[in-house]
Amino acid sequence: IRLTPRDGLSLMVLEALSFGRYVMWSKPFPHAIQVRSRLDLVDSVQALLDRHNAGVLEPQLEAAEMIRAEYSSELVVDKIVAAWENVR
Repeated sequence: IRLTPRDGLSLMVLEALSFGRYVMWSKPFPHAIQVRSRLDLVDSVQALLDRHNAGVLEPQLEAAEMIRAEYSSELVVDKIVAAWENVR
């Protein structure tokens, strides 16, 4: 759970998703549950708990794959290097 009024891309969110975990965040992000209020948070936690109790809460494997594909160390370093090479 990450509730922040202002935030950049959170490494905590990326790490949790990379392990297939569920994330509740005040920002919209793929595979994260956006929560904007206390009521959103309570409803979202309850929904996950209900799925867990029913035995149908699975790891977010698609989220883990998306993080590996889009935020791998190699890809991120390549993007940083490319940005530096374009600075004049």
